[in-house]
Amino acid sequence: MATLDWAIGLCFDAPDETSVTPDDLQNIAPEQWPGLRFVLSRCIERRRFAWNVGEIRRAIDRAEPVPALRPLQDEQAWVVSRVDTKIFHRALPPDEAAALDRIAAQGSFADVCERLSEMRPDEAVVARIAELLHAWVASRWLARVCAES
Repeated sequence: MATLDWAIGLCFDAPDETSVTPDDLQNIAPEQWPGLRFVLSRCIERRRFAWNVGEIRRAIDRAEPVPALRPLQDEQAWVVSRVDTKIFHRALPPDEAAALDRIAAQGSFADVCERLSEMRPDEAVVARIAELLHAWVASRWLARVCAES
């Protein structure tokens, strides 16, 4: 629980910065997309938990009955983010966590798509990456987009 609380504090204290907008993405030439690299906002904190601490924190935040601490069958990725002064936190689906891992490791857009294709049928990758990009831009998770030089 302390790890999640620490991530919330880091996220809250992160400096304000600009973020990628839908117009920024619309102005990218199609041939540039494979080499693009996204930079995550500094108000994004990602953690992995082997226990149900996210569920407990959510119950506390909502003044609901707090579930008992229990180990999870599989480790779960979580993200903490901030928009203005409001903090958000949620579990990440495995494919989204993997995509964010690639971005954090300075992988290109092609690398991110390749990772998603390892986890989803090929025909579903385009729709999923579009869905993720839309959500990340709306949540202000992307600070910058850089074209390959």
